Amino acid sequence: AERREALEPLRLRLVERRVEAHRRLTAGLRAGATRRAADDWTSHLARPRADGNERTIAEEHERRVRRANRRVVSRGRAIDGDSPAGQLHELRKDAKKLRYLIECFGGLLDAKPRKRFVAQLKKLQDNLGEFQDSDVQVQMLIDAAGDLQTQGGSLDTLVAVGHLVTVIEERGASARTAFSHRFTTFDTGDVRSTFDAMFVDRRS
Repeated sequence: AERREALEPLRLRLVERRVEAHRRLTAGLRAGATRRAADDWTSHLARPRADGNERTIAEEHERRVRRANRRVVSRGRAIDGDSPAGQLHELRKDAKKLRYLIECFGGLLDAKPRKRFVAQLKKLQDNLGEFQDSDVQVQMLIDAAGDLQTQGGSLDTLVAVGHLVTVIEERGASARTAFSHRFTTFDTGDVRSTFDAMFVDRRS
């Protein structure tokens, strides 16, 4: 709180970046290439499979969920204390895709094991999210500090930004240390059994 006034130029700079990012996003969504991609996808969904060997939605969903889960487990097991931040970022994206597949088609799965599995997956995502957010925020603050310095920012502001970077780095380091335990808790026989149980009812 005692550094809030000194950090005000940083806040204003971040607001400017947010406005610019929103402008670029809006322009991209309105672009002709985006509309054509959406139209092509709609047309693709309307076309029958050329080989005539169509899976049911439930079969295709299970295939994709199992593949996504294997990717999460495989990538998670490959991460150790020396792994770069990029590996954890990729695992976070994989975990997000797995959760989307499960929750967007939740009606195809047995509810109780689905909820139990997602609860475990969410704990892993929270850990990965804390680490990635810290990593991204530190770089963003360093970039913003460079901008402020170029624009003649005060020493008080630059020192306050440095303090904020240190706080966030400590938060990220804590999340990185906790990852091993969090993933080990996810990668257990009980969680795998819960995962398999999501698909049981559709076969009965």
